[in-house]
Amino acid sequence: MENIPKTSDEIGNIKAKKTLLLQATERFNQKPAKGIEFLKENNLAETEEDIVHFLKNNNRLDKKQIGEYLSNKKHLSILSKFVSLF
Repeated sequence: MENIPKTSDEIGNIKAKKTLLLQATERFNQKPAKGIEFLKENNLAETEEDIVHFLKNNNRLDKKQIGEYLSNKKHLSILSKFVSLF
């Protein structure tokens, strides 16, 4: 029960974050690099672990696009962290 928002500002912040995550998801599904860039620009992903969390726990992401993103040689450390979760 500690995670229940107590003020309208907290509720507004949560709603805004969800909206940004949906936008990031849509962008990722069109072009993965643009989705990840959007996450970073909006301070939703500051670390590789944040990106891995987004990829693993977002069931709206296109699985083919996840594979495309992770198969890029530039993202080997993210791939390694992603695989270690299984």
